[in-house]
Amino acid sequence: MAGIGSKAELKAKLQELDYGIEDKDIQFILEYGEEFIGDSDVLSKKLGISEDQAVKIVEIIQQDVESTNQLTAEIKEKIDKVLEQHPSITTHKIALLCEINERTVNDYLKEKQEPEIQDE
Repeated sequence: MAGIGSKAELKAKLQELDYGIEDKDIQFILEYGEEFIGDSDVLSKKLGISEDQAVKIVEIIQQDVESTNQLTAEIKEKIDKVLEQHPSITTHKIALLCEINERTVNDYLKEKQEPEIQDE
């Protein structure tokens, strides 16, 4: 599951449920949980838990996905604002201004199909 630094938080939330889910199953949920959104019955069978428990897990996964998507949108918006104001700024300076890592900036620029601007 793609989360921005949220795997530890998600894992903690799943462990808090105290459904007797083993670590290997929590790892499975962290890796593939998004695929069970809307299919809690499948997750219930896979983990050997009740449907109600599976629904709760899927709700937690859904919240994590939504918060990750919101955070991603906010980061992209910050990068776009900086680029608007400073079209020839370096990716390093964008990262500093947006308080994110340079790799995130580069990944987003690739996604937008914009060339990375290297420090001279």
